[in-house]
Amino acid sequence: MGTFCVNFCPLISMVGRLSRSQLTQEQVRFYVKEENNRRKNILQKYIQLCTDTKVTVDTVLLESNSTSKAILDLIPVLNITYLVMGIKRPPASRGLIKGTGMGEFVQKKAPDYCEVTIVYDGKKLTVG
Repeated sequence: MGTFCVNFCPLISMVGRLSRSQLTQEQVRFYVKEENNRRKNILQKYIQLCTDTKVTVDTVLLESNSTSKAILDLIPVLNITYLVMGIKRPPASRGLIKGTGMGEFVQKKAPDYCEVTIVYDGKKLTVG
């Protein structure tokens, strides 16, 4: 069983306020390269944390327009039994947004063999 650092990214269909179809192939390539570099820099701090604590980590980058579905689909593929998800918005603001947050959705829909923990600002949240 391994440790995976999984970064889910939406498919790039818009560049700022322009759709990909409005740009030249060179402009799209440049944007995708810049976006990939940005993603790589974000992931690097997590990879370094694993390295510092002597945890072997494999990196998986998935592009999907439905992050929660992609996570749920990945659980059986990688045989994930314990999943830690970070959320961007503070718990208080989640109530202002209609519907269930992605972390809560994955936590409710994950297979029974996969324990899902949600983290915000370095703290484990109790959802329910």
